[in-house]
Amino acid sequence: MLAPSRVAAAATTAMFIFAGASAANADTIADSVNLGDNGDSGAYWGVSEVGWLYTPASSFSLSGIETKFSIPNLTTIEDRTVTVVLYQGGTPANGGTFLGSFAFNSALADNNTLGGGTFATPISLTAGTEYFVGFENVGPAADSTGPNSNDLGVNFTADSGATFLSNAYFDVSGSSTCNTGAGFVCEDTNTDILGQPILAFLEPSTVSTTPLPGTLPLFASVLGFIGLGARRWKRNAQRAA
Repeated sequence: MLAPSRVAAAATTAMFIFAGASAANADTIADSVNLGDNGDSGAYWGVSEVGWLYTPASSFSLSGIETKFSIPNLTTIEDRTVTVVLYQGGTPANGGTFLGSFAFNSALADNNTLGGGTFATPISLTAGTEYFVGFENVGPAADSTGPNSNDLGVNFTADSGATFLSNAYFDVSGSSTCNTGAGFVCEDTNTDILGQPILAFLEPSTVSTTPLPGTLPLFASVLGFIGLGARRWKRNAQRAA
């Protein structure tokens, strides 16, 4: 006889088997820039915010952004919360429209490890449209005692053959002209390595919801076992009455 508690347990097992073959969400890389390169180990960020213009070649739903920070030579690193912002049509100082943001701990992307985060809701990007990707709070930490102290490595590359994405736009704390509070008002126009960021643009990816063929017979047998056990329990309960 299969007691009610065992019927429930078997039902739970059946649902677990079926759920194991259900849909699972993940993020995959839809587009990238200099993903195979490493951050410049000879530099750390001296600016408080930095970002680049990005124009996708094809449309996709942007779920997140990842990058790589270098570990600068002879520099003390201080990890911190970095905020990634996305604008359409240019930098905020140039009239860009805010689309979304997320925050992540820079430790996830230290030492040239690809890391970052995701937006609360994916954002639709349109092919040929200009966007701006900015990173806030990358400059020397408040407790920095001078050069090479409590800094964050850069997320651009000096590797040979790297792709130039755009000029870098930035803010500098304490500057009389570039301290706008995340407006990214200043621009590096030298067309140099500062315009070679390491970026991965993510999109949602859904695994098929169709159960694997091998799980179907097992699922059916468990359901049959539940039905048989329930009928036996009902008959025995009636006899006992």
